[in-house]
Amino acid sequence: MCASKVVSSAAPTKVPAVSIPCNISVSGSVSSLNSVSLTVSTPGQNCSFSVASPDVGADISECRRIPERELRRNETVGGQEEGRGLSFVPTEDGGNSSQTEVFTCVLDHLEPGTAYQLQVRSQTDNESAEVTVHTSKFSSGS
Repeated sequence: MCASKVVSSAAPTKVPAVSIPCNISVSGSVSSLNSVSLTVSTPGQNCSFSVASPDVGADISECRRIPERELRRNETVGGQEEGRGLSFVPTEDGGNSSQTEVFTCVLDHLEPGTAYQLQVRSQTDNESAEVTVHTSKFSSGS
């Protein structure tokens, strides 16, 4: 009798990457009459965020990740890009190869000249941060 050998060839398993929490740092804001734009950064990778104002029950707004090439362009042309609030410059952390992800979060349909408590929440790991911002007031016209 001939014994048969069972040979299995399983696909190599991926070693999970070390998960860095989506810690939230609000590094800037730009206000208009009826909207606010926040610049949010995180050392986490593959994070996603939303912003809302629990005080007024405003809709939740998704935050948009800013591509690294756009950050580098803003760094080259001197920082803030009008109307976008992109004044964040990634920091060097002593040679560590970690990369900071940057997002812009816009909440609109707000009342002019009003203070809002905004909550930025990670949709990835439920980290959150709160910030108070003010919309611009009406300018007096003649």
